[in-house]
Amino acid sequence: MTYIGSTLSANMALIAIMASLQGLHTTEYQKWAEGQINYMLGDAGRSFVVGFGVNPPTQPHHRGR
Repeated sequence: MTYIGSTLSANMALIAIMASLQGLHTTEYQKWAEGQINYMLGDAGRSFVVGFGVNPPTQPHHRGR
């Protein structure tokens, strides 16, 4: 399995928000984007953002492509 990280989720959430601002499935896309961001920030019980929320990562790394 390929490691992707939070970058893809954050980018897709941004695209969904931008699309909703243009009038495309406004409520659906906004709720989906909010769910993606909230998951990264710790809605699932663990934050994936260093220094934020409950039980954040303590040894972050960057895997370049």
